[in-house]
Amino acid sequence: THRLRIYGQDWTRSDRLLGWIQRGGQYLNFKPLARIRKPKLDLQDEARIYTSSIVCVNVHEEYQRKYGGDCNERTFKIPLCGGFEVVDNVACIKRYFESGKDLMIAENRYEWVDMVRYYLDHPEDRLPIIEAGRQRVLKQHTYHNRVDQIIAIVKRGGA
Repeated sequence: THRLRIYGQDWTRSDRLLGWIQRGGQYLNFKPLARIRKPKLDLQDEARIYTSSIVCVNVHEEYQRKYGGDCNERTFKIPLCGGFEVVDNVACIKRYFESGKDLMIAENRYEWVDMVRYYLDHPEDRLPIIEAGRQRVLKQHTYHNRVDQIIAIVKRGGA
């Protein structure tokens, strides 16, 4: 048997309400409200969870799936920490990663179930994907990479 754990925010009505209050505080630059909600996990715990899990399921917000313009930080954190990621189909992810090589993109709910079951039963098949995903993030998607990309754009006169 496997132990399922769900981590994160916005799973309850009260937490979602706090999120809206926090966003309002951020918008109005009112610091007490902007900091009302703290992350549930510190970064070290988050990394340990990604590393120790057989499958890390990464689900995006509805607007991200609908418009496809951005993806959440977990998309990059999970592979960086050495976790195995099955993620929902958000258009921008395919610009950054190759499904089946760096992580697994589930195109629909049936693929979710099939992928998770397969990798729970064949955890050794995750290893090359985990390593390729980690190398991809280290090579192309760290903050240092982003700063270098911004500097290159500015030097070309693109900003």
